[in-house]
Amino acid sequence: MNQSSVPGQKTPGILVGFYSALVLLLLFAGVKLYRSFNFPSRRSAGQVQQASDDTLHLVTLLANFNLNPYVTENVEDVFLCNQVYSGLVKLDQAMIEIPDLAQRWSISPDRKRYTFYLRPEARFHNGEPVTAFDVQASFEFYLRHYPRGYFAEFFKVIQGVDQFQRKSRDHISGLQALDSLTLRIDLVRPYPPFLKLLSVVEAKVLPRSVLAAGAQAIIDRATGSGPFQLVKRSKHALVLKRFPEYWMPSSRRGFKYVQVLLNKRSGERLLEENRFDLIYYLVEGYDIDFEQYNRFQFPTLSISMLNLNCRRFPTNLPAFRRALAVGMNKAALFKNLGSLEQITDYPCPLYLPRPDEGREPALPDLSRAQAMLAAIKDSLGIDSFPSLEIAADTNYFPLELYRKFSAYLDTLGLDNRLHFYQSLPWEQEREFVRKFHFSFLTWNLDLPDPQFFFDLFFKSDSPSNLTNYTDPEVDALLEKAAQTIALNQRLQLYAQVEAHIMQDLPIIPLSNIKEILYLRKNLRNISLNRLGIASLDLSSIEKFSN
Repeated sequence: MNQSSVPGQKTPGILVGFYSALVLLLLFAGVKLYRSFNFPSRRSAGQVQQASDDTLHLVTLLANFNLNPYVTENVEDVFLCNQVYSGLVKLDQAMIEIPDLAQRWSISPDRKRYTFYLRPEARFHNGEPVTAFDVQASFEFYLRHYPRGYFAEFFKVIQGVDQFQRKSRDHISGLQALDSLTLRIDLVRPYPPFLKLLSVVEAKVLPRSVLAAGAQAIIDRATGSGPFQLVKRSKHALVLKRFPEYWMPSSRRGFKYVQVLLNKRSGERLLEENRFDLIYYLVEGYDIDFEQYNRFQFPTLSISMLNLNCRRFPTNLPAFRRALAVGMNKAALFKNLGSLEQITDYPCPLYLPRPDEGREPALPDLSRAQAMLAAIKDSLGIDSFPSLEIAADTNYFPLELYRKFSAYLDTLGLDNRLHFYQSLPWEQEREFVRKFHFSFLTWNLDLPDPQFFFDLFFKSDSPSNLTNYTDPEVDALLEKAAQTIALNQRLQLYAQVEAHIMQDLPIIPLSNIKEILYLRKNLRNISLNRLGIASLDLSSIEKFSN
């Protein structure tokens, strides 16, 4: 095993963060999108008194705060932006699309035209009214300035986005403000998860006055129309205050402020003094009185996977990829690493109709893997394979995991070299890892629809196809699924896609991630959706005296 080091930046777009702790796997199909979790106090309402502290104290592991919704790079960023900004729609606790800035909408019979009717009472934090012209300007700003953004490809379903991004048109033809409170969106084809797509943080609405001042103004002013507005910001903390003019009256109940602290300096002080209310991670090295907190463990909508480059020899050989999968002891990779992993052989962390659902992951067979590799060499007339290059992001996984994987390759007689680096912004990361035979990835789904997983990583022309995987049959199935309205039929098509992926193995699924949430015992009524990044206005969190 050889090692090298590559410098980078610490802003991963695929970090699973503190609110991903609240994510739960979708366990059933159909339209049953499940009840939300509520964490009541252990005492009844008649036994407690509401606390005088009107601030919710959160501690995160963020390196910095990002309040630009168009360039969020981890789920903590998404959570913060969801408090400050609003979009046309949002997802409720059951993952159903509900009105936000749009009080209602209509869909044409051919499902290619959506008309949204905005709330006349909606206001930005600077007092300006929210209009359909702001919505149009926000979409155009994102798609013009961030054409390779995470969700930019999906928004090309709107008519005219391609021409707009090529600058052959000044505006998106399929996006039209009919008046100050009416917006019409025309699609190139029916797109079943379109309303869910409109709930993502990149679809938040900002004032035209801020957008006209540029990206830095978005960061500096952080002006949205969400349930909380930014009132204080420092290097190590920020304070959000409930926005009194937010359109949802029920959101004005409960705590008045949210203080978000880095797990450094001021955050460390809160940890040591046991004055935090919520943290997602088991904090080691601090003398925390865990008797004051309830501990909850959750599976998440996340997948850890090993990417195999389908263009570089020998990982471009399906037989080689299968041999690696046959001999790999996934449980051993994560053993004694302090992580909560549920080993899996399924690529997609969402429910799909699988004929062998519930079966245990396959047991590793090292001898068979070695025999398979020997057969490949014999068929090619070679004595050995070239040295295998491994991209090892030290911000995602412990060094020990990479070393265990390298040792596994050594056991198979495969020379290999580890290239350590620190995670890059997502646009750079996906280009960088394509240079190597292997890379590891942990991905947290942003939306509860398999299209946003399979299209992203396995569609031939996707910018995020990290493995350079190409299969015309998979592309055809993905295209058919994208145009299929009936949910059960769509899930069946995605199950077929998954079966192809499990046969071809451009990735080797490793595990679904579990997270731990520590919540102070005097907090009541926390209720968030399965993605864990819902706006806090959907909860009525209250503090009570012990």
